[in-house]
Order: sequence, then C-alpha cells, then structure tokens
Amino acid sequence: MDSIEQEIQRPKDKRKRKNYYSSKKKKHTVKIQYTVNKEGTILHKSNQHKKGRKHDYSVYKDEHPITPPEVKNYFDLRYKGIENDFSDPKAILPVKRKLNIELIKIEEIQQKTR
Repeated sequence: MDSIEQEIQRPKDKRKRKNYYSSKKKKHTVKIQYTVNKEGTILHKSNQHKKGRKHDYSVYKDEHPITPPEVKNYFDLRYKGIENDFSDPKAILPVKRKLNIELIKIEEIQQKTR
C-alpha cells in the first residue's frame, strides 16, 4: 500500500495553491493511493485524487480497501498509527532502524570472531 504524487499545473486561486502544494516534492500535486500484490498487479486504486498537501495516512483513513483476513497488508512508515486506529491484525509496518542498536550488534559480532 502506498500513495504516489502526480504533478499538476499551479492553481490560479491562492487558497487552492496552498492545499495542492506538496512540501516533499516542492510542486503542486494530487495524491493517488494504490494497493498492489507481490507481482505488482494493481488490486485497488483510490477513486478520487486527494490534495497534494494531505498526508498518506489521512488518504488511507478517508478511503481504504477491505482485504480478506488471510491477506497481509504491508505499509511504509508514513502509515504509522494504523495499528491503533484500525483493528486489522494483518497490518505490517517496517521496524525503524536505531543507529545505536545497530552499532552494538556489529560490536558483538566483532567480539565473537576474535
């Protein structure tokens, strides 16, 4: 599950400009959310384009596909908080790497090889 941003022309109305401006891309964009399987086949596409300023998780809250219980849903870290808001036991988020822990593991491996 991921959202992509598609560039659009700059809106003429000043208020609309702010809503469509994506700080990440530094352009005016709209967001589209896709759900794909391991082979890359698109299973679900959001029906409406969302404003580029909107967060990926907010797009998911507004419109999310219902998947069978046996399907595992993999999300990126932009969907943090999904386990609190939705009771989907198959929602899998990646673990954020912590620099200090990674260094300790490397030190342990080096000590074992000595």
